[in-house]
Amino acid sequence: MDGAYGKFNMKAGSLVIGVGVVLGLSVGLAAGIDPFINALHPIRAFNLNRWMPYLLSLGLVFLFFATTTLYLNRAWVFERRYRLAIIAAVVPGAFSGFHAGPLDPSDFGFLLVLFFCVAVELFERPPIRTPVPVVCMLLLITACSLASMVNGRWNSILREHTILNKIMICFLVSNLITNTRRLRFSLKVLVFAGVLSAVVGVLSEAVYYFFKIPFTLDSQPDFAFKETPWGLMLRVSAFLPRTQALAHLLILTSSVVLFMPMRWSVKATLYLLMAVALACTFSAGACLIFAILFYLAFFFRRPAHSLHYLAYTAGIMLVGYLSGLLQWLYSHVLMEIGGRSGEDRIEFLNVGFNAIARHPLLGIG
Repeated sequence: MDGAYGKFNMKAGSLVIGVGVVLGLSVGLAAGIDPFINALHPIRAFNLNRWMPYLLSLGLVFLFFATTTLYLNRAWVFERRYRLAIIAAVVPGAFSGFHAGPLDPSDFGFLLVLFFCVAVELFERPPIRTPVPVVCMLLLITACSLASMVNGRWNSILREHTILNKIMICFLVSNLITNTRRLRFSLKVLVFAGVLSAVVGVLSEAVYYFFKIPFTLDSQPDFAFKETPWGLMLRVSAFLPRTQALAHLLILTSSVVLFMPMRWSVKATLYLLMAVALACTFSAGACLIFAILFYLAFFFRRPAHSLHYLAYTAGIMLVGYLSGLLQWLYSHVLMEIGGRSGEDRIEFLNVGFNAIARHPLLGIG
């Protein structure tokens, strides 16, 4: 054992891994056996629940061997502890569709990262970083929460736990990613999660199109399908609980791919894969944002040619307008895919504006 590993303390490392093994096995066992938790899983809505015992059994076996392997190679784990913590912070979010009630893998990933940061602080004592934007967001949410208690009572704060979790993850990640090497690794992990989700999404769409077998973990099955000019299509969600969540992940990771240093062929392949997966979500807003980000990437990469890009854009828009192509795209593509959704969003905006007008200072709780 080297000096750094000695500082961490062998007993502390064993305790961390032991708690992780017990926690993981307990959660998996409860999800597989307990009838109440198993009944909450959204996969029941698609009559695929008969496969859940097999999936959970395989998951438990994998978890057992994975944790045993990590324990036997705890020296290797310690040397890569920060990388593993980054993986625990990023990857579980791509599997949040496998949830039982209000808990999902991202919550357990958050607990693992929190436990890791506490252990590191106790045994290694690194300096704690407090990013000003994160602190400002925490103070702002705290102020809004206290104000919302006037109309929403004390439990209004409990409804904001998701936002608080995300901000806490930002705080923990800012203390994990403290140098350029870790930053590059975290971006690679994020891209891996996005590519994996894109592959699962495309395969899910292909399986439904050819075999009419829907695989989705969407928590709202009624919105998992979309009437299109090509018939009823599945709005893929990969391993995420909502189609919109997959769309957000693909937009984020595709933007990272645009600017990450890699071979052009690899970059084009990954970007095309994410574009196809995003199209399979049938989210008109997400596809529009995707196209806008792709367009803006030209300006960021070669700002000296900005006038040329603007001139090309103006020419293309003029030709599309005069030829009627823009009108055709709007009526036959955008309206077919997202017309009703856009109308619903406008109605929701009106409801929100009315609520703000009635309670401009304290909110509705």
